Amino acid sequence: MKIISLFLYLCLLISNELDVIEREKRKAYIRQEYGHFDERKETRTAVGIEAELSPSTSAFNEYRLNGGIDGNSSQQSIGIRNKFNLAENLTGNLSVEKLDTLSGEERKSRPDAFSAAVGIEYLPNENLKLTSRFEHRHE
Repeated sequence: MKIISLFLYLCLLISNELDVIEREKRKAYIRQEYGHFDERKETRTAVGIEAELSPSTSAFNEYRLNGGIDGNSSQQSIGIRNKFNLAENLTGNLSVEKLDTLSGEERKSRPDAFSAAVGIEYLPNENLKLTSRFEHRHE
């Protein structure tokens, strides 16, 4: 399934995700992301586990290989996401995340940090997702 996200800071991110194992309230996944930003293009492969804590809240742990599978650095992210309905086809999102570099140089665009985010998603159909998000990072 292809999802296109349009962020408030004008970047385009195309993401392909494959759920490898899905059991009850847990799933393992692999995701390939292609980002086109104003100043750069990048690819990232993420492998992770997500577990549902409640119907609207999930915890996750994922490893991100920057530059694709042959990337030059890897990072680990652990956090909690909460999603709630605002209206038909419109949801709000809250999340917290701790990001650490495991190998390679710490990325200037995604430094090791604790972050909190709030976002909104508009889902007019199953093939399109419009997203706006504000994130604060404490490095």
